[in-house]
Amino acid sequence: MKTITMVILLIISTTTLSAPVGSRFSYQGQLQFNGVSVTGTYDFKVELWNQAIGGSFFGSALEIADVEVVDGIFTMELDFTDAPFTGDDWFLKIQVREGTSTGSYITMSPKQRINATPYAIQADFLAANGATTGQVLKFDGSNWVAGIDNSGSPYWSENFGGVQYIGDVIIGNLVASAGDTFQIVSEVNESPLRILVGGVGTRFRISKNGGAGVGANYNDGQIPTNGLRVAGNVQLGKTSIGSSPDLAPGNGLNIEGSVLAKSNMKVYGNLAIGSADFSGSTALQINSGAAENPLRIKINNATKMRIYNNGGTSLGGNSAPEINGLVVQGNVLARSDLNVDGKMQVTGDSNVAVSTLTLDGGSPLKANVNGLTKLIVAGNGGTAIGGGSGSLAQLPTDGLYVAGDVKLNSDLTLTGKPKQDINSHGFAKAGLKFLCGFSAVTTLQSFNNVNSGVLLVTHSVPNYIGQCTITFPFDIGNSFIQTDVDPTSNLFFRKAICRQKNGSTTQLSCRVSNPDGSSADSVVSLLVF
Repeated sequence: MKTITMVILLIISTTTLSAPVGSRFSYQGQLQFNGVSVTGTYDFKVELWNQAIGGSFFGSALEIADVEVVDGIFTMELDFTDAPFTGDDWFLKIQVREGTSTGSYITMSPKQRINATPYAIQADFLAANGATTGQVLKFDGSNWVAGIDNSGSPYWSENFGGVQYIGDVIIGNLVASAGDTFQIVSEVNESPLRILVGGVGTRFRISKNGGAGVGANYNDGQIPTNGLRVAGNVQLGKTSIGSSPDLAPGNGLNIEGSVLAKSNMKVYGNLAIGSADFSGSTALQINSGAAENPLRIKINNATKMRIYNNGGTSLGGNSAPEINGLVVQGNVLARSDLNVDGKMQVTGDSNVAVSTLTLDGGSPLKANVNGLTKLIVAGNGGTAIGGGSGSLAQLPTDGLYVAGDVKLNSDLTLTGKPKQDINSHGFAKAGLKFLCGFSAVTTLQSFNNVNSGVLLVTHSVPNYIGQCTITFPFDIGNSFIQTDVDPTSNLFFRKAICRQKNGSTTQLSCRVSNPDGSSADSVVSLLVF
């Protein structure tokens, strides 16, 4: 027994521009015997039923003989007139036999539902419902009815060889806000608009990310979100574009009028403001007239920077500077070299408890006179005055070096010990008052102007009366030594002799003696110059 299988491929309505559509429609299917697509000539018998199972059929059966079937595919035209297609479901009962046979038909199962396409033939007969010239067909939810659009005139009309639309236009999703003349509503994964020139080159595109691209075929990833990317020049504020210099520079922006930016604005390239006199190597150029001040910057409505038409600049306020000069209202902090070719005057507020001029750097301050360094503040915190560059090696840490005389017009107060160079003479380097006694030695007073070391007094070895050793924390090899016995002992004839100890440049050996040469103990005063 043969098993016949039929598969519907598609159902379409026939159309033509030169004649009415009529009630015919094309039916295409696939015919298989025992699961194998066949080729040959076959007769078909088709009936129109109102139910898939049971029911009744409309009119009479259509018999189509000698239909060519190639690899199972066949097409035939069916015409049941327009009467049954009023909106109800209809099903096709199809029977088939070999074209060379005159026997009975084999019935295909199940019946095939007729989908929406055949109902398109209904439009050819809607004039019977009252549609006339100037009317359009509207669907009221259940049927097509005739009606008048736009108060008696059609929306679309011919205008100078084109098309004119009177009213609002919405493209895409009908769920759109009212009041907009033209709307394009897209899905979240669709870009709503693209304009091509010559059919191939995209010149404008609105991306699904909210951005827009102009002048090139930018894809979604190349257009900034909710932003604008332009491939070419942009000119604003002028109704017509003339020749250079009216045009903006290459890939630039030319604005004729005021600019108000409500958010961040970035310029990738050069920017000229004021006139067309523009240097291409300058990133930002502001050109002003002779009576115009080219730049003012305000913070909280107070001027903090201004460039005047005399070439001067004012920082921190609105004070007019000298020609090609700089006036600063506030402190100046320099973190690198500061070169001043000319006079420099810094005026600060005496009521402000901060320094007027603050300089940071390795050697933050240096003053030269006739090419010679006369003042320097070094990175070690020391300051040198009056010397050339060779004296900088002698600059003390957090100290003061003066190469020359020091004149004081008032008292000099030192909060620490005065220090001097170990090789200098004329000032006392150290002083000591000590007891060189029978059984012990005692330091009574001492000072050290060279460093922070301690002067140490010990008995000589072996321990002799009136013989002591003094150890200094610096080299005394080239120093002058002065000793004396304390006159308060009333022993005016005693004497103290101190000599540099053999083999040592930091120790003195001292001896106190009576007039007869015998050793004695007494208080001794010693100065090192």
